[in-house]
Amino acid sequence: MIWKFQQSSPILAVQPEKRMFEAMGLETVIVSTIIGACALSFGASAYLFMRARPAPAAKDLDKIVKNAPYHRLHNVLKVEAGS
Repeated sequence: MIWKFQQSSPILAVQPEKRMFEAMGLETVIVSTIIGACALSFGASAYLFMRARPAPAAKDLDKIVKNAPYHRLHNVLKVEAGS
């Protein structure tokens, strides 16, 4: 309850306090609801987009070893000609 002193009378008048949504105004509630719904839909679509990415394809180890750039390893590792 909100107590206010009225100027016309020296008696304190009791006024009911406003609820949260009544104090904010209808326009504020509607705009906040729209912004919240947009944020929720954006977050959900971003989550589903990230989840829907295809798994990387399995790579063939023999092909990777065969096509490796061994000529770049001359300073790091001694590579001998072999089979």
